[in-house]
Amino acid sequence: MATNVEKKDDGAKKSSGLRSTRKLFARWTGLRHAVKRTTKALVGPREPAREPPRILIDSTYAKRTFKKAELEKLFEKRKKRVYDLAPAPADLEKAVPDDVEAVGEDATVVIDAGSFLTRIGLTGEGEPRMVVASVVGFAGGPKTPDAHAAGAAGAAAHPDCYVRPLYRNAYADWDAAEKLWRHALFATEAFDVSPDRPGPPVVSDSGAGRVVITVPVLQPKATIQRMVEIVIDELGAEECHVGVAPVLALYGQGYTTGLVLDVGAQSARALPVIDGFATPHALCVDAELSGDRLNAYAADFLRARGCAFASNRAANAAGEALKRTRGVVAWSDRDPVTEATFEVTAAWTAEPKTIALTPEDRKLLGEPLFNPKKVDKQAKTKGLAALIKQSIYKSEEDMRVTLWGGVLLVGGGSSLNGTPERLEEDLFIISPDTIDVAVTASPGRDVMAWQGGAYLTTLPEFENNWIHVEDREDPELFKQRLKDTEYNC
Repeated sequence: MATNVEKKDDGAKKSSGLRSTRKLFARWTGLRHAVKRTTKALVGPREPAREPPRILIDSTYAKRTFKKAELEKLFEKRKKRVYDLAPAPADLEKAVPDDVEAVGEDATVVIDAGSFLTRIGLTGEGEPRMVVASVVGFAGGPKTPDAHAAGAAGAAAHPDCYVRPLYRNAYADWDAAEKLWRHALFATEAFDVSPDRPGPPVVSDSGAGRVVITVPVLQPKATIQRMVEIVIDELGAEECHVGVAPVLALYGQGYTTGLVLDVGAQSARALPVIDGFATPHALCVDAELSGDRLNAYAADFLRARGCAFASNRAANAAGEALKRTRGVVAWSDRDPVTEATFEVTAAWTAEPKTIALTPEDRKLLGEPLFNPKKVDKQAKTKGLAALIKQSIYKSEEDMRVTLWGGVLLVGGGSSLNGTPERLEEDLFIISPDTIDVAVTASPGRDVMAWQGGAYLTTLPEFENNWIHVEDREDPELFKQRLKDTEYNC
C-alpha cells in the first residue's frame, strides 16, 4: 500500500492559512497523523469539515434522504423479501457491561460486520465489547414508516419485515446497514425494543475518532467506497479503514503468509495470503459449505423425527440451536461421542417434543462440511479439504508446501467441536506424501477477524493506511486514497 498521495492540480485557487500549509506539509512528508495531532495541541481543534455526527434516530440517512411516501414504498419493498434462514438468536448477543464507560473521539473502534453477527470493540482489548445479530426489523405504519429496531430483538418484534444487510456475500440495503452499525456503536434507547436498555454504548455521542470495519472478499470498489462514506459522513468518524476479513484474521495470529479457510454463515472461502497480500486468483468459494447449510440439514433432521414447523424460518432456527448445542465433528472412529436429547420448544413448533440423539446422529450434524454426499447423495461439492486443495493448486508452485502447512481455520461456521482435527485428518489423506500438513485454530476463531483488526491498528506501519475526513473533501484525492488502501481482493 502506498502512503504518499499526489493531488492533481486542476487549476483551482488553493485556500491559504494554517490548514492548507499543514495539508501540504503532511502530503510531502507522509507524517499525516503527527502533524494533525501537533496542530491540534498547539492551536486547538479545527473547524469541522462537515456536519456533526448524526446520532439520533430522527436524523438517520433514510429520514434525511427519502420523503414520507418514499419511505412507505421502501417498507413495502422490504416486506416482500423472505429470509428462510433465521437470524442469530439473542443468546449469542453480548451487551456492553454496565461498569464500562463509552469512549470518545480519541478511541479506535473495530467493527467486524459479519453476515450473521456484528462485533464491536476497541483496539488493545482481547474481545469485542458488544455483539449484535446482523439484522434490522422495521415496524412500518403511516405515521412512522422508518421506525426500526436492530439485532435479534428487532427481528423478534417485527418478524414480517426484517432485513439482513449483508446477504449472500453482498450488501443489498445500505440504509439498513447504517442503522445496524449506528445501533452497535451508540446503542441509543430509541433503537431498543425492550424498555430495559441492553447496556451503555461503545462510543459516546461525540463519535469515534478512528473506525476499522471488515468486509468479505470479492467486494466491488463501489462497496468499499460506500462503507467509507457511511462511516465518515453518517457515523461521524474522523478516519476509516476497510479491511478484508480473512486477511485481518491472519494478521491477528501473527502471520503474513498462509491459507485462510473462512467458514462463515453463508459460504466457505479459501484464500491464500502471501507476505501480507491476498491472492484473489487462488480464491475458492463454496456456498454449500457454510453454517446456514448445517442449520438447514439439522432442520431436515428434526422434520424427519416428526417435528412440524410453521415456517422454514422457525425450522432453521431450531436447526441452528440443535447444531450449536448438540452437534459434533468426529475425526476418527475412536472419537467418543455420547447420547443426548434435544428439546424442541413451543417457540418453533405447535407440538413441543423431546428428540433422542444417538452418537451417530450427533456426528452427522457436522458431516455436511466434510463429506456432503454422506447426508445428500445429490451433493456436488466435495468438502472443506477439497476446497483447500483446489485453492493451493491455483497458487504459485513454490508456495504450495508453505500453504499446506499453514492453514488457518476461522469463522463461526467452524465452531463445532472436533472441526480442526477432522480437517487436518482429511488434508493429510489428500495431500502429497512428502508434505507436512498443519491446521491452526483457536477456541475464539469466530472473532479472529475482529482481533486482527484490533491488532493491526496498533502497528506503527499502519498509520498511513487511514482514510481521513479531509480526503472526503476532494473527490480525486478520495479515489486515490481508496486505491492506495485496497487489498486487491
